[in-house]
Amino acid sequence: MVRKSGIASTLCATESSTSATSSSEASVSPLTRAAATRAASGRCLRDPSTAQGYIGPVSGSLHGQLGRFLVVGTCTVAVDFVVYRGLLAVSAPVNPAKATSFVVATVLAYVLNRLWTFRAPGGPRRAAAFVVLYATALIVNVGVNGVALRILGDVRWHIVLAFLCAQACSTTLNFVGMRYVVFAPTAPWAGRTATEPPRAPQGAGQRPPA
Repeated sequence: MVRKSGIASTLCATESSTSATSSSEASVSPLTRAAATRAASGRCLRDPSTAQGYIGPVSGSLHGQLGRFLVVGTCTVAVDFVVYRGLLAVSAPVNPAKATSFVVATVLAYVLNRLWTFRAPGGPRRAAAFVVLYATALIVNVGVNGVALRILGDVRWHIVLAFLCAQACSTTLNFVGMRYVVFAPTAPWAGRTATEPPRAPQGAGQRPPA
């Protein structure tokens, strides 16, 4: 009888504790409960890639990548010019010399931007996407230059102004295309589709133990 009485007392105490907990939780407003849930989730989801709507990181900050991209662009233009003038110095034809210097500069731009500017893995599909982007930028550059020359007419420095407009357009296209397409971690050639979010780490979203 004493044992049964002790068990009954324990059950009554447990039910009372559960009822008190339920009453205290019920007294908390929905807004307070939602705020507490968000705070707990923030502590658990230390990796920002687990946040809803996340489409994938891009290596490095925008300003850092832009600065490195401009440095690489300056270097590749210099290499293009040096190779071109060097081939002309040894009596190479103009068109083959310019084509060779452009190819050398393009290869150098791909290597430096992949390894330094965006720090992305390589692969044939990524290299092909880079070539397509550069070909598109070349078409845009030539087209903008021609349109600008027609618009400017006989304005002083019209050649320089048209060149700068064309260069600004193609450079912007190249940077945006590299950052968000060619070297984006979520690109198809990076091993994940552009709409597939990264998998959350195991245990993410669970409340930490009290």
